[in-house]
Amino acid sequence: MTPRCYFQNMPNLGPNRFWFTPDQHLGFQHFRYDRPFVYPSRVQDEYAIVLCLAGEITVSEGNGFQRLLPGEVLVGNSRLWRKSLYGKSTHCEGLTLVASRRSVQGLLAELGDDRFRDGVVPLFPGKRSCAGLMRVAEDVLADLAGNETGRSQMLEALGREMLVRSLRGWPGMDAYQSEVSGRLLTRRHFVKALDYMQSRGKNEFSIPDMCAQVGLSAAEFTRLFARSTLSTPFATYNSLLIDRAQAMLEKGAASVKEVAHSLGFDSASQFTALFRKITGASPSQVRYNLDNSSAERREFACF
Repeated sequence: MTPRCYFQNMPNLGPNRFWFTPDQHLGFQHFRYDRPFVYPSRVQDEYAIVLCLAGEITVSEGNGFQRLLPGEVLVGNSRLWRKSLYGKSTHCEGLTLVASRRSVQGLLAELGDDRFRDGVVPLFPGKRSCAGLMRVAEDVLADLAGNETGRSQMLEALGREMLVRSLRGWPGMDAYQSEVSGRLLTRRHFVKALDYMQSRGKNEFSIPDMCAQVGLSAAEFTRLFARSTLSTPFATYNSLLIDRAQAMLEKGAASVKEVAHSLGFDSASQFTALFRKITGASPSQVRYNLDNSSAERREFACF
């Protein structure tokens, strides 16, 4: 069973909707992407229990790689480097339970596993299917979309249920010594920043405006972003922008000048300079190679 989408009744929310308990230890992220969305390599303190509802999610974490399909769940582990692609070729929808390291360790202690202290962190590898989570997800989406009395209490109870159903008996659960320390950018702040980056053209992007929407000062955000990604916000934005440009060029539906204009560059030359700096090739070369490859495939098919 795939829970129906509640975004249709939530205007101007963007691709993500969040809800958290007052202490921020437990929360939900409901997401829906209508084009591919890339989240570059980063490390976060919370656990992200991701349930795919529609489309496809690919995640690389540590040395592993997972492709998540509807009904499957994986755990984005605390303080492990990972990157994600949401919706490779079609729209993608899912529900993420965001849980603090303390809440996960507390649950495991209640379940009889008291190994996790002094930097030892639980590790949940791979993915699994859990039919009971789909029913919980349906209830969560209904409460996220509504405003009934007791909504927060119900969401907190559902979050606790989803946490238990997801993590108890996780195959291959292990422990590892985290090498990452210090405060990191939260998932909510990271997602809000990346949503801003991937919805702004070159002439619209502003770090002060982004930080205002994220809810952090520019100095604090930049410091935490660098610690969590080993990159700067501006460098990450440029890389994502050129990723979008490459995808547009590979579709073959627009000229280099049209791509530059649609992405907010003042000129094609400005676009070409940044494209070459990041990829090592010009957009015209990419387009030329693509056109030649298509021609060769047509010639081979005719032969």
